[in-house]
Amino acid sequence: MAQLPLAQAAPLIQKRRLYLFDEVPEKSPRILDSDSPSLRRRSTETNTLRRISLDKENQTNTPVETFLQKKKSLRGRSMSLLPQLAAEQEQEDKDVDVDVVSNTLFSVGISELTLFEPLPICGYKDSIKLITPHTVADLLSGKYSNHFDSLEIIDCRYAYEFEGGHIRGAQNVYVMEEFKLTRLLPMLSAPTRKRRVLFVFHCEFSSERAPRMCRFARKWDRSVNQYPALHFPHMYVMEGGYKAFFNLFKAQCQPEGYVQMKDPLFKTERKKFKQLSGKL
Repeated sequence: MAQLPLAQAAPLIQKRRLYLFDEVPEKSPRILDSDSPSLRRRSTETNTLRRISLDKENQTNTPVETFLQKKKSLRGRSMSLLPQLAAEQEQEDKDVDVDVVSNTLFSVGISELTLFEPLPICGYKDSIKLITPHTVADLLSGKYSNHFDSLEIIDCRYAYEFEGGHIRGAQNVYVMEEFKLTRLLPMLSAPTRKRRVLFVFHCEFSSERAPRMCRFARKWDRSVNQYPALHFPHMYVMEGGYKAFFNLFKAQCQPEGYVQMKDPLFKTERKKFKQLSGKL
């Protein structure tokens, strides 16, 4: 870039009060007049940010806000840290009175907001939380019973699959509207403390039918609440489906059998159940 002679640059120096350099650096420092609009705007923004910072320092968060901030801070954490985070959460949960937190939530009009994540999550499928068959076996043994009032294992396979073998205590529901009418709505009429329900959905492989049912349930729950409140925040899909669970925990199944959806013996039934479940 050509440089101006000093004689020509002098008026500019006096008027704009700029520094001159033999070589232009990456960011040339600039002195602004005190009445410069740019300086006034920057000063206003700085003061605003300073006030916001001071307000945050002086702000006393409610119990709900504190838990929400903690939950938000865990988003995006590396999956390799999940075992460590689960262990930390389990230790902290021992020091937390869940009843007190629950009562606090209801006192501010939030029903069953997800503050705790007591189960180890192994992944996500379209924002749906996945848990392993080992975690489901732990649930059946009562390992996490202090966090929930009831466990609902929803087997989304067709009736002939369910009758051929299913997880002990599972409910066979493969029609979405039926699930809403027979499971979700009756639970809303129960006392508030009885709504801490944990849902585990699965089908044969948990690749299509179970995630679809889980998404339907969550969408309905959102539609009857004001975001982010939920009646049933704890919904999971078992990774690998019944096939994976059966291979690992056959003794937890009754009867101890496994009928595939595409079993040739049930070709006619499969076509009928596909129509009933609304799947084209």
